[in-house]
Amino acid sequence: MITIYEPCTLYIKFLEQIPKVFVLGNPDTGEVFFFRHLYGSIPRIKFNVPIPGNYEANVPFEIVKETAIEIPLLGLPVLPAATRKRWTSDIQVEFNPMLSTIARNFTDIGLIEVGPRYEQLIQPVKRFIILHEMGHFFYDSEFDCDLYALVNFIREGYNVSTAYYSLEHYLMRSAQQIDRVKALFSKINSIQPFKTGL
Repeated sequence: MITIYEPCTLYIKFLEQIPKVFVLGNPDTGEVFFFRHLYGSIPRIKFNVPIPGNYEANVPFEIVKETAIEIPLLGLPVLPAATRKRWTSDIQVEFNPMLSTIARNFTDIGLIEVGPRYEQLIQPVKRFIILHEMGHFFYDSEFDCDLYALVNFIREGYNVSTAYYSLEHYLMRSAQQIDRVKALFSKINSIQPFKTGL
């Protein structure tokens, strides 16, 4: 078990057999915080831990280096001008047990509803979904809301690999959007800090 006292970037190496999947979670709640498919071929990785707390992994590892959290603000895509002006500082997030989708928004009253499917997601993916719904307070298009979520997710110190996962598994809608998101990630991955795998 490790204890993180402030947001950081961890560089780790595996002590035994390289795992096919690395999982980091909260030992008290059992909630998964970060995971990455390694296919048994990557001996060292780095990742951000933006939320202090106790963490435990599915395999033994050693922290090679711990730094202040690495957030590459230069090179992130520029958000387009807002097409809506519905932002309010007191947006409420409420659970709706009857909601069949993961989440939905009511920008006119400052409300985001989440459903049972949302509750099954890991914490970083939940954050990505909420950021996407917040994007609707500024934008009409789903792509712009995805972009808003992506940029702010990275600014908050979360891992790009988790953003990939969130977009691919929960927010993709069409082949055209998939191509646009792939182009966006290609641009982001050219930024040096991302080349080693946040």
